[in-house]
Amino acid sequence: MRKLSNKTSGIEYQKRIDRALTFIRGNLDRPISLSDVANAACFSEFHFHRIFSSLMHETVGEYITRKKLEHAAMRLAYSPSTSVSVVADECGYASVSSFSKSFNQWFGCRPTDIQQIKQRLDSGGGKLQTKYEKSIEANELFVTSGEDEDLFSALDEHVNIKSIDAFDVVYLTSEGGYEIESIRNTWVKLFQLVEDAGVDWSTCERFSLSHDHPGLTPAERCRYDACVRFPMSADSEFGSPLNLPKAHIPAGRYAIFPAEGPEDSILNQYLEFYTGWMPQSGYEPDNFPVLEHLLPTCEIGYIQVELWAKIKPITSIF
Repeated sequence: MRKLSNKTSGIEYQKRIDRALTFIRGNLDRPISLSDVANAACFSEFHFHRIFSSLMHETVGEYITRKKLEHAAMRLAYSPSTSVSVVADECGYASVSSFSKSFNQWFGCRPTDIQQIKQRLDSGGGKLQTKYEKSIEANELFVTSGEDEDLFSALDEHVNIKSIDAFDVVYLTSEGGYEIESIRNTWVKLFQLVEDAGVDWSTCERFSLSHDHPGLTPAERCRYDACVRFPMSADSEFGSPLNLPKAHIPAGRYAIFPAEGPEDSILNQYLEFYTGWMPQSGYEPDNFPVLEHLLPTCEIGYIQVELWAKIKPITSIF
């Protein structure tokens, strides 16, 4: 068996951790055991817990609980007609009471309080605040100005619903999460790797995966992946000249929303989309991270992107 170099071994570990994260994301609606995740990552259960904690800086159990509760908070905030019992079931909790207890322990408020956050929210004492010194703020989840119906009409003119075929990308992860300078440095590194591999950068499509909601996730846990999709003929298999981790973008229906402006203005435009368009659109967010398609005119200091939000129709619970 050929021994891997330290660099290649590190990439292989990251690939396996990514398989674990994909498995967790796809199974939030049921209890997830350490054994399940270790098997998905092709690691022995004995070693996996230590490896995961070392790379992710939190235990497997802590990560699963956090992602379940963050997903629940987003569903409650951006799908206000969805009941707490439905969300509890979607997140794999046996009862509403156990879900509400976990929610309160993490966020320091009740699940129903998230749906009323535009008016008033008193949160505190939860693990999010005591461990990470982060509180939930209305202006980090919603755009609070203007009438919702007027905002929906204005945004709906710019939203396109498209069916996207599955494709693969390779990526580099920003070491500083959503910190702007770290994101810039990550793209510079990726550009250099692509050019060094003899690939014309202008022929590549650029995407980014924003795995976490900054209004719900501690800054040090937010993950940003800078991604490239290499050109290939319609009948060719995905191939990469770079030895980097690969991410799979699933097929499905996506709401595509354009956003542009200085880097620090983009988040507010995303909040407008989720606040003003999503609740009245007839759709709800599917369980996949926010995908950004960086347009050719996008550059450092002035962002021009398309937000690709994977969506599914809202179905009646009755």
